[in-house]
Amino acid sequence: MALYDFDKGLRELFLRYLCQVERHIRSLLSYYFSEKFGEAQNEYLDVNHYRYVGSNVPRVNKLVGKLGETANDRDSQYEYIRHYVTKNHNVPLWVLLNTVTFGTLSKMYMLLQQDLQQKISRNFAGVNESQLENFLGILSRFRNVCAHNERLFSHRVNESIPDMLLHEKLEIPRERRGVQYACGKSDLFAVVISLRYLLPRKDFLDLKQELVSLIERFKNSTSALSENELLEAMGFPSNWKRITVFRKI
Repeated sequence: MALYDFDKGLRELFLRYLCQVERHIRSLLSYYFSEKFGEAQNEYLDVNHYRYVGSNVPRVNKLVGKLGETANDRDSQYEYIRHYVTKNHNVPLWVLLNTVTFGTLSKMYMLLQQDLQQKISRNFAGVNESQLENFLGILSRFRNVCAHNERLFSHRVNESIPDMLLHEKLEIPRERRGVQYACGKSDLFAVVISLRYLLPRKDFLDLKQELVSLIERFKNSTSALSENELLEAMGFPSNWKRITVFRKI
């Protein structure tokens, strides 16, 4: 198996589970926002239904502007959007959210009022609203890498996921004078840790099994890259398989 094929397999694997998380967040956001404000178009386009303060003001304006463009697009590529625009003159939130990207979804979560963020984050054991915000921002970036066929296995982002209990339980060493964990923060293993918290246990076990199999197939097909070199490039600690041994809270 060539490195290109290995990376392609990684992209296909992670994209599948990232899309699963995306769908779940989409559903939760739509439910809790509509529970509080209703699902009508004028509700999610009301800037006062977000944290419209300080540096968030331009961000909310930009978000609402983007949502408004979609909700009023009579020439939308989505037939169901055109239907609601022309027939009902109102696009419900649950309909609209089917069209937004993971990036927009993560920004919307970031700008929600805190009580709504808390309600959503409580669906994930061991994750508070701030941690979920970080997870979603980074996962959306890795999703883009997968969707646009960019190199995934060695990809890094500028942001980092929060320090989680799993970092400690896996005994990941720290660098930078003992401050930053050496891996699992802005690399592909950070995605694995995030998915450990956001996926149901059975689904994460399936992901892990497929990932182990893919790594084994690549390792056995090439001598150009040792297993340690591969894991280091991916940001995986040598004991990464033990991630399912420990409780995440």
